[in-house]
Order: sequence, then C-alpha cells, then structure tokens
Amino acid sequence: MSSLLTLDAATDARACGHKAATLATLRNLGFDVPDGFVIPAGVQATRDDIAAALARLGDGPVAVRSSGLAEDLPDASFAGQYDTLLNVRGAEAVLDAAAACVKSAHDGRVESYGHAARPMAVLVQRMVEAEMAGVAFSANPLTGNRDEVRVSATRGLGDRLVSGAIDAEEWLVTHEHATVIAQPQKAIRPELARRVAALARKAEAARLAPQDIEWAVAGDRLWLLQSRPITALPVAPDIEVPKGSWQKDAAHFPEPLSPFAASQFHGADQFLAEAISMWGLLPDSMQFRVIGHEPYLHVEPDDGGKNPPAWWLLGLLARVVPSLRRKLRASALAVGAGKLESVPAEWASHHRPRLRCEIEQYAATDLVAMDDAALFLHVEDLKAFYARCLQLHFTLFIPHTVGLYELAVACEELLGWDLQKTIGLLQGLSNASTASTDELAAIARRAGQRIATRELLEARTPDILKRLDDIDPPVAEELRQYLRFWGLRPIGPEAGCPTVADQPHLVADLMADLLNDDGQRDLSTARVALVEEARTRLTGSARQRFDAALAYAERVYPLREDNVLLTDQLPTGLLRRVALEAGGRLVGQGLLGRVEDAVILTADELHEAIRTRVDVRRLVSRRKAEHAWVRANPGPMTYGPEPGRAPDLRGLPVPARRINRALLWMIEHELTAPPKANGSSIVGIGVSSGVYRGRVRVIRKADQLHTLRAGEVLVCPTTSAAWTMVFRRAGAIVADTGSVLSHTAIVAREFALPAVVAAANATSSLVDGKEVMVDGTRGVVTRC
Repeated sequence: MSSLLTLDAATDARACGHKAATLATLRNLGFDVPDGFVIPAGVQATRDDIAAALARLGDGPVAVRSSGLAEDLPDASFAGQYDTLLNVRGAEAVLDAAAACVKSAHDGRVESYGHAARPMAVLVQRMVEAEMAGVAFSANPLTGNRDEVRVSATRGLGDRLVSGAIDAEEWLVTHEHATVIAQPQKAIRPELARRVAALARKAEAARLAPQDIEWAVAGDRLWLLQSRPITALPVAPDIEVPKGSWQKDAAHFPEPLSPFAASQFHGADQFLAEAISMWGLLPDSMQFRVIGHEPYLHVEPDDGGKNPPAWWLLGLLARVVPSLRRKLRASALAVGAGKLESVPAEWASHHRPRLRCEIEQYAATDLVAMDDAALFLHVEDLKAFYARCLQLHFTLFIPHTVGLYELAVACEELLGWDLQKTIGLLQGLSNASTASTDELAAIARRAGQRIATRELLEARTPDILKRLDDIDPPVAEELRQYLRFWGLRPIGPEAGCPTVADQPHLVADLMADLLNDDGQRDLSTARVALVEEARTRLTGSARQRFDAALAYAERVYPLREDNVLLTDQLPTGLLRRVALEAGGRLVGQGLLGRVEDAVILTADELHEAIRTRVDVRRLVSRRKAEHAWVRANPGPMTYGPEPGRAPDLRGLPVPARRINRALLWMIEHELTAPPKANGSSIVGIGVSSGVYRGRVRVIRKADQLHTLRAGEVLVCPTTSAAWTMVFRRAGAIVADTGSVLSHTAIVAREFALPAVVAAANATSSLVDGKEVMVDGTRGVVTRC
C-alpha cells in the first residue's frame, strides 16, 4: 500500500506540512486548487509509488514543492527559503526534485532565517500553464489597512515575480475599486485585479486571518496555488496619550524606537530636571515619553497652546513668583560662577578621557564567559553608567547652545550674515565628526603598502578579518582594535540599530574606498577667509564683541559631536552588545526567533525571559507588526494642543535672558518644519555650501548603507553619528529632516559636502540612479 496521500486527504499539517494541509483544506472547501499528492515528512517514497500517483494525475508536467512542518506559520512564513521545482516530468525526475526539497530544509538559508532545520514534506501538483500569475495580500502589507488588497501580477508563470527577478505589475483594490500603482508589463486589467482580490478575501474568510496567496490564470480559470498567513502584518499599537501638549522628536528619532532603547531613557526626565535646575531654564520640567513607539517631549508649565504673557509682565512675574525667582538665581549663579566656561573645560580635561577609558574597559568584558546572573548584573552596571552619561549629555548642551547662539546674533546684527554663513566660521573644528573615518583611513593606507593585503582589501570580502588573519596579522589586529571601540557605534540613533561591527560588508567596502585616501582635508583656508572678512568690516566695540563670541563658539562647537559620541553612541553600543548576548541565549533555548530580535524587548523583559525560560516570540512578532504600522502610519507631530508662541524674554535679568534665549533659539532651529516640494525641484535648507551633480542613492535604513557607491548623492530621512563613516564616499547629502545646527549639517560641513536638509519628502520623491543637482548654498535639489 502506498504511503503517499492524495492532496484531498493531506489535511494533517503535522505530517504533510502547513502548505499542503492548507491547500488541502481549501480544496475541500471548493477552492480551485490544482490536484496533487503529498509525500509526508520522513516517508521514503518509492519510484513505483510516485509513478502510480502521477498516473492518477494524468499526463503533463508537475510542480514539486516543499511543505515544511514549520513553514507558513503566522510568525514565520519561510517565504522563498525552501525549494520549488516547476515543469518536472516522470517518476525519476519527481524523486530527484523531492530529494532537493527535503535537502533545502538543511540549507544555510534556513538556519540564517533564525530556526533550526525542521522535518519536510513534499507537495506534488499538476502544473498550471499560466497566462498570468502573481501574488496578493488580503490586507495591505505596507500599511496594515484591512480594506485594501494588494495584487502583484506578471505574464506567464509567477516564479520569477516571487523570486524578485522581475518587476511586478502592482494594483491596489479597495472594496470594488481597482487602482494601478505600477504597470511595467500591462499584464492584467482591472476586472482581473478585482477577481484576484475577491479570491484573497475569500481565503482570508476561510482561514480566519489575513492571507498572502499565490494565484495563476489559465483560460478563464483562476487557480489558487498557495495561501499562508501574512507575517508581521502591520497592527495598530494601543496608544494612551498623557494630558497636555506633546511634540514628536522626529529630528533625533525618525524611526519608531525599539523597546530596548526606550527602556534606556527612563532616567531622562530626572537629568533634564537637573539641567533645568543648574542653568535656571524657564521650563519647570521637560518629560520624555514613548507614545505608540515614537518619542515625544512635554514641557511644563504647559500653556495649552495659549500665547505667553507680554514681555514686561513676564519680567514682573519672574521677580515675584517663587519658582521663577529660584530660576533667576540659578542662572545668575551659573553665569557668575563661570560655569559656561568651566563645564566645557572639565569635559576636556576630565570627563572625556575618563569616559573613553570606561567604554574601552566595558567593551573588553567577556560576556560569553558570564552566567545569566552575572550578565544581568553587568546590564545593571551598564544602565547606571548610561545614566551618568545622560546627566553629562544634558549638562553640556547649554554651553554649546549659548556659544552658537551668541555668535549667530553677533554676526547677524554686526554683519548681516545668515546662520549658514556664520557657521562657516566654525567649519573644520569638530574633530569627533571625522575621527572614526580618519583612523580607518590611516589603517587602510598602511595596509595598502603591501601588495597581497591591498589586493584583499580591493576584493571587498565581508570576511575581511578572517582573511587578514591569514595574510597580514598586524593589520588584522589593528582593524580588530579599531572595531572594539568604533565598532560599538550603532548606525542609527538607538540600540535597536545595527552597529558598525555588525556589518562586516560595510567595513570591507570602506577599507577599499580609503586605500587611496591621502588624509588631506584642509578646511581652515575658507574658515580663516571668513574670519578675516568679518574683522576687516568691524572696529572698536563691535570687533571686540565679534572676537569674544567667536572665541567662545570655537571652544564649545566641538562639544556637540564629542558629546554625542561618548555620552550616547558608544554607551548605546555597549548596551546593544549585552542585549544581543542575551538574545543569543534565548535563541539557543528556542525562546526567540533571531538574535537581533532581543532589542524588541525591554531590558527587564529580556532578564525575565532568561530567568523564567518564557517563549517571547509571539510578543516580538506583535511588536514588529506594531512598528510596521507606525512606519506606515506615523503619529502626529503634536498630541494635544499646539504649543504657544515662544515668550519674549527681554524683561528678564541678563543671565537668565542669555541662557534661555539660546535655548529657545536652538529648539526653533532643531524643530524646523520641512518645506514642500516644488515641481522638478525640492526646496529645503542649505547647510553646507557647494553644488554637486550626481546619481541618487536612497538609504532609508542603516543596514542599507553599504549600497552607497562613491560619488553618489546620499538621500536619507536623517543621519546619525556613525553614518559619518560613509560620508567620504558620498558626493552630496540630502535629508528629509534637519536644520543648520543638526548632526547631518555639522558633519557635512566637516567633510566639505554640499548638503540640503529639511528637504520635504526627498526619500520618497527621488529615485535611485536618477541624476540630481544639489545646491547646498541655496538649499535646492533639482532633478536633471
């Protein structure tokens, strides 16, 4: 008796796999599913068994498809990971194809997907000689909208479409209305798009969950070839908005925050309060909250969107209201005690070298050797270290802000200069912006002096360290030492982003790019020329005011990037490092899908999962779906009433006025609203002068950075500190968000790259490979 099952009888997923069992169930419900048979998992089919089953199906080719017992699950589809062979004829060929399908369960692709190999059944079906074919999602997989069906189509068989080998024709069907999104082939008409959408909705109703289907048309018949749950379908998070006015911090965090990163910021309110108290800032408090996976800031007192009091009334209130009087005293004490000068000096002489030493010590810790209890004691130690870093971070913010503000005001009032020209006086002074690239370039230049090493680097192989160990151990050790420190930097603003060390292909590309870098980047000539231009126009007290403002600004300008690196980026990398170690332990126990998913949990949840051996895969899957929803449906820039106008501070005493005006000025520039696109041009804010023409490379996520090629125009939502490693590759920078004072602007100036920020929706309106002209002086990006 044959051990094979007809497709109609193959409804047990434990033996036949989920793909076959689902199709069997749908076929029994009356869906048009091609007939076939199944070789259950672990069954050794004979040639005679196969021949008999093929005879029942009749003449003609068949499709031989894997049907994994862990495939097509709600939290793991394994789409494209297992083999499918089409147009197979004869029993011998089917046996060979079935063996290939079973073998694919042990392929490295599947292991890298995050799961160990699982038993495999094999599904054999009549081939559908498709005139058109494709896939469809019964709910929009990009937005999570359950009223929209996304239909992809191609002429002929759909295998090349599923594999990504060709561009699909795309339709969106809402209720009974079909709208074409892209039509490179003119494969189908609206009525067929509606029929396919109806089939997808019917499959969803039968399976009680949104479905991702494969379909084909032969003659007038629409066949269902596969149906599986849509994995990570965007799901709206539960959002509870606190009372008051909350402003989104999209300038620093353009993507939803990972839960692990969000748990880092629990102490931010306390340290903001300490900075408010130390400097005498007017807000009573500034609060940081994650609302719907996005970061928002709230300022107290909250005026509910009303206008502030007149300047004279604010001056009077500040002298009689006890809380405001305390602030006036604090600002007077801070300025009178010279804290605007002593805080930067203490950073340079004490805090900066101490932090670097501590970071290097933490990075050298052997996490693998720790047991679970020791690992989480280490986490608590790191969290305390990060808290100290946050405290320093907010303290350093005020001297930097006051320095830039007073130079900007002096140049505007004395010279009529705008902010972009004024910032040119400081170009080339932020050494931290370029330090990581400069150090890597020095290693590359030394390595390039040896022929074999140079040839290896030019090959851009991702296993660069292993290969260097074999042919040039000294360079391998130099690069390893470099990555122990600089490799900690997340290529993004938070611990959910991969680090430099996580991306060996990027490091290999950068080393190759830097082989011929001469290290020369003299920005002093332009800066000195601007200083001389100003001084030749000024005399007397005006000249003295300019010189004093410039001298202080030169001292505090480097604080921004220095601060971000040592109090934020590198400590964040240390925390990510322990999260991934914990994630690896959970994956090893079958409690987590992928090591990288550890950051989808908070630090406390990671600890609890390891301590209690609880399976967290469903929780991670839900949060990933929520993040996908937020990316497609971002929250508003403001919850609650719009903030009122900034107060007029001229009635305050000089110290309070000096510090608080600088703070309001910085906030205004950091939260600049993006202008709108205008015809063939995108108008933004020019932040680094010069004009450059080149091809566009849109980089939306950090893990795409390695795709940037030399001379391309980097177009992105924003950049973070670690992105500086690729700036020497770019010809120009265009960012959706930012300001003259943003990180993107500072680093672009240090690399002398034309740059435009606040460039409307540049990432969605500019296309890879198309040429643009970037005018970093005028703030205009023009399609060529």
